Amino acid sequence: MPDVKPWLTTANRKELSQLLGKVNLHLLYKARVHGFRADVFHAKCDKQGPTLTVGYNKAGYVFGGYTSKDFDTSGFDVKDNKAFLFRLSDEKAEGTPKKLAINQGAEAICNHISCGPNFGGILQFLVKGKAVVLQLKFPQSYNLYERDLSGCDIDPVECEVYRVEELGAPWRNVTWTTNRRQELLGIVRSYRPYGNSASKVRVLLIGPVGGGKSSFINSVNSNFRGHVTNRALIGSGLTSTTTMYSTYTFRGGKCGISAPLILCDTMGLAEDTESGIRTDDLISIIKGHVPNKYRFNPTSPIHADTNSCIKSATVAERIHCVAYVIDASKLTMLSPEMKKKIHAIQSQINQLGHGNWAATRYSNFIHNSCEKLLVRS
Repeated sequence: MPDVKPWLTTANRKELSQLLGKVNLHLLYKARVHGFRADVFHAKCDKQGPTLTVGYNKAGYVFGGYTSKDFDTSGFDVKDNKAFLFRLSDEKAEGTPKKLAINQGAEAICNHISCGPNFGGILQFLVKGKAVVLQLKFPQSYNLYERDLSGCDIDPVECEVYRVEELGAPWRNVTWTTNRRQELLGIVRSYRPYGNSASKVRVLLIGPVGGGKSSFINSVNSNFRGHVTNRALIGSGLTSTTTMYSTYTFRGGKCGISAPLILCDTMGLAEDTESGIRTDDLISIIKGHVPNKYRFNPTSPIHADTNSCIKSATVAERIHCVAYVIDASKLTMLSPEMKKKIHAIQSQINQLGHGNWAATRYSNFIHNSCEKLLVRS
């Protein structure tokens, strides 16, 4: 299974912060995993707001372009005075990162369905199945020479596209309408996981007691149904309302179309092991050993000898993505013990390796789709 892991190093990110300021970079597209195809790029990166495209070549250069405008397949050229090309420093390109600003008023990006990120017709990614083509045509939108970006090596071995999220601000502004809501729900319903090993994506929700996991499930179900529902039991006590492992599928619309999504609910996390779910049980859920409606026993985790244990789980029965659900209004109130527990759980999940669970195959879909599911009525 391919590993959807960014190639940007910590040092790369520090240099990019000099160009972009303090931002979060969320990986949308990775050519070596998703394919060196323009149509796949557009499916994953169109209408995502500000993005950063990064190319890596055999010579060791890291370079690319930034635009604050949306990519799309309209065929129109777009002006963006905030756009720029860049090259990061490394063993092949020493010094500070190089920034090549757009010539004011010039065409910053060229949108077309047949090619990927296209910066002014000069730096073009994913053209006719190739990773990149660097063309120095005139007049130039950006003033550069080949050696400025890639050391004259114009055949990168990888291309990545990141959504640029400004810290403390929404990553995009959307005007919600009935038509827009239906459009987004349609995108989620029509999604199909890669390969044939699973028809639905399983997402495990993890969070403190009272964090809102069950409420999140009800919100998702309400949006699919088109009216308010209360499918998962919710509460506000000091102990977890959820005591069983429960899986939720979603149908909606006039035809009752099933969405390719399963949300998995569990007991909430607690600082002690008596009133919250055990880490052992979480790992067993991820590996697919825990059956639906299994009632947790805080004093004894599920194990191979347990009668209901699924001993040989298929890919479809395993967890494909873990999502943490935390009440944003209480984030600063999390105790040191709870923060330590969350970090410990994340560490154990990371140690599972991608061969044991299928998170990387579907994580990009989940990250993008969760916001699409919680659209306003």
